[in-house]
Amino acid sequence: MGPDNENLGKKYDQTITRRDLKTLIGLTWLNDEVVNYYLAMICGESGVNSYPRMHYFSTFFYEKLSKEGAEKMARWTRKINIFTYDIILIPIHLTNHWALA
Repeated sequence: MGPDNENLGKKYDQTITRRDLKTLIGLTWLNDEVVNYYLAMICGESGVNSYPRMHYFSTFFYEKLSKEGAEKMARWTRKINIFTYDIILIPIHLTNHWALA
């Protein structure tokens, strides 16, 4: 197989390791890196072939936003104009589940 920390893929500035992918097996908890990688893949194809333009925020965005407020989170949006996208994806971890807003 290989070491758990081996990088198995890098796409759209997201890296996934063997350890991350193992969270997809059985009843293991899905980790945030798998969620980020999947959203990067989806959004990386956005705007192509008439697909809607999409942007996602990392799995840490909502937690930091809810704790620190919008003003402190301005750096997360300074390089993008969210109004140019058709869909904005915000992953939210709810104790035992992941959801998208």
